[in-house]
Amino acid sequence: MATYKDMEDSLRNFIIQEQSDAHNVKSINTAKYNNIKIWMDLTKYVQPHFFIRISISQAVFALNDCSKLNGGLGYEERFVIKWFGRMGIKEKLTEAIEAKNISEALFKEEFSSLTKENIEELYSSYSLTIHSDLKVEDLLIEIKAASSKREAREFIKNNAVSINGKKYNDANYVLNEQDYLYSKYLIVKRGKKNYYLVKKES
Repeated sequence: MATYKDMEDSLRNFIIQEQSDAHNVKSINTAKYNNIKIWMDLTKYVQPHFFIRISISQAVFALNDCSKLNGGLGYEERFVIKWFGRMGIKEKLTEAIEAKNISEALFKEEFSSLTKENIEELYSSYSLTIHSDLKVEDLLIEIKAASSKREAREFIKNNAVSINGKKYNDANYVLNEQDYLYSKYLIVKRGKKNYYLVKKES
């Protein structure tokens, strides 16, 4: 899956190459493009978009068609538009944005912000499967987040278990459809760093 760093490197190389084709490469200030930044900010724009910063200039573009929403990049803006039009760039930008959204949701435990597509992408590489609704303690054992009921209860008692961002302190609670994301997905966290991706298959 593409990352923002991949896209920043891709844009940097494209801009340098475009200018090299038209000018003497020695006359190009390549250092100017060493700190290109690409990101998305959902607090400022709801629609899919991407920010680009080149040196001290910044602009934001619609992800759908690269139409400019705000700001300006001066001379380099034409290179950004041309780069966006290359085969596969829009799709890779989308991947990078989704990867960042997934990463932030996991870090902040804001799983309700994940789309079904985000979750399916997350689960595409690795997931555990259950076939029925289980008690919280039995779920921990089933997915090997605990080695015994005693250990599972200890984790739960110590408030060390969350499922889809919600803490569970009742070991005998039986998970039901309302506890799943999109009726089939569980993101189980035990402690600070242990995540288990669980899919319910009927």
